[in-house]
Amino acid sequence: MRTLAPLIIAFSISLPAPGQMLQPGDLVASDALALIREMPPDPAGAAIRVDPDTGAQERLYDAPRLQIPFGIAIDPQQRLLLTEIGYLGGDTRVLRFDPGSGESEALCTDGVLSSPTGVEVIPSGDILVANPSLGLIFGDGGSGVSSIVRCERDGSSTVVTQGQRLGPDGPGFLAVEPEGTLLVTDPEELGGSGEVIRVDPNASPGSNQSALARGPLVDPTGIAFDPVCGAYVVDTVGIGGTGRIYRLDRTTGSLTALCQGAPLVDPVGAAIERERGCSVVVANFDLEALYQALEAEDPLAAILAVPRSLVRCDTATNAMQVVTQDGELVLPLDVMVVAEPGSLASGLAALCALAAIRRRCPLAPRGQDKKPRKRRA
Repeated sequence: MRTLAPLIIAFSISLPAPGQMLQPGDLVASDALALIREMPPDPAGAAIRVDPDTGAQERLYDAPRLQIPFGIAIDPQQRLLLTEIGYLGGDTRVLRFDPGSGESEALCTDGVLSSPTGVEVIPSGDILVANPSLGLIFGDGGSGVSSIVRCERDGSSTVVTQGQRLGPDGPGFLAVEPEGTLLVTDPEELGGSGEVIRVDPNASPGSNQSALARGPLVDPTGIAFDPVCGAYVVDTVGIGGTGRIYRLDRTTGSLTALCQGAPLVDPVGAAIERERGCSVVVANFDLEALYQALEAEDPLAAILAVPRSLVRCDTATNAMQVVTQDGELVLPLDVMVVAEPGSLASGLAALCALAAIRRRCPLAPRGQDKKPRKRRA
C-alpha cells in the first residue's frame, strides 16, 4: 500500500483581508496543496470558494499558519471549520474561521486529537471530528486506535467512540443523522472494515458502533446527509474502491449505484446541493498521477498538470458536470455547500422532533426540550 507521506509538506501563509462573506449555495473546498505555485518548496493549503454556477474560484485562508487542511464544514454562524492533520511540524487542531471578519481560532487543542480528518457541526454548537491514528499512512506507527471526538463549546475534547469496528487509520469522514447518530466511513485499505458504521454518541464509547453498509463498498471516504435529500457515500478508487457515488438507505443499509467514470477519477469528500435537485458535489483528483508526478524531473510542474476538479452528480439522471477544475485547486480533499443561515438547525431539529425517539432532541440548540405537549381533556 502506498503512503501519503511524500505529499505532505509544511508551510506558512498570512491572513486574508476581512470581508469575504459567504453566500448561500457557494461551494467551499479544502485543498492541502493549494498554494504550491507561489511557495515552493513549501506550498500551503487553503479553503477555496467556488461559484456553483460559473466555477469561479477564490482563495479563503484560515489562519496565520494553515497546514494540511482536510475536512471542512460550516457552523450556524457561517464560520468555516477545517481540520488540520499535525505532521511535519504542523498543528493538530480544528480551525474556526470567520470569512467576514477575518478572525480565526484554534479548537480542540487539548491533546485528544491525533490526525483529524472529517468534521461536522451540529446545531448545539458542538463539533464532531473523525480522528484516525494514521500510523500506516505516515509510517510513524501512530497510536493504533482511531476515534470520533466531540469538540465542546468550552474548548475541551471528549472521545465519543474509539476502536471497535474502526480501523487504525480510519475513520475518514462522517455525517450527522437527525436522530443524533453518526454515519462514519472506514476505508478498508487504511486498515478499516470497508463499511459505513453507525455510531450512537449517547451510548457507551466502548460499545456504540454497528455496521450499516458494506459491499459493494471497498474504500468509502466521503459521506453526506441532508434532511430532505437523504444520505450519499463515495467509494474512492485510488485506494482500492470503485470510484463511485452511492445513495445509502439509512434504514436497510442498501446502496444504489449512481455516478461513476469520467470525469470522476478519485472522488473523496462530498456535499449535497438540495436546491439543485439533491445533486452531490465531490472533490476529485487523480491520486496515482500525483504519485507519478513526484518522480518527474520537474515535480512542481508535473503536479500542477494533474487534473483536479469539483464534479457534480445529478442523482436523478446520473449525469455529471465539472463545476470547476484546476486553477487554485491542487489537492482538493473535501467540499461543503453554504446553506441559508439557520437552515441546518431548523431542518435537523424538526426531523428529530418528528422522529419522536428521545425526550430531548440531541441535535436541537441546547436548552430546547422536545417534550410532547399535553393533550387537552
